[in-house]
Amino acid sequence: MELLKTIFVLGSKPVSMRELAELVIRKVGKGHLNFSPASNKVFDQFTDHSKVASVLGWAPAVGIEEVVNRVIDDIRSTPVIDGKQSLSPN
Repeated sequence: MELLKTIFVLGSKPVSMRELAELVIRKVGKGHLNFSPASNKVFDQFTDHSKVASVLGWAPAVGIEEVVNRVIDDIRSTPVIDGKQSLSPN
């Protein structure tokens, strides 16, 4: 019953916040990154699914690029609000 209290981190290959932002900008077709002066804050979150793989045999079936594509497609398919769709390429 100890498994009921187990926390699993799900994900595939590590991706930095910068890589994720650049991927979204490329897929959406607009946007840019603004960098602030360096700080001691860490903004990257890396995932490791080895624990869930060893306990449950689970492995990610969809990579980050497909996840981003699905999210963008879902947002683009939602009704326009206030006359503007935020992820339209133009």
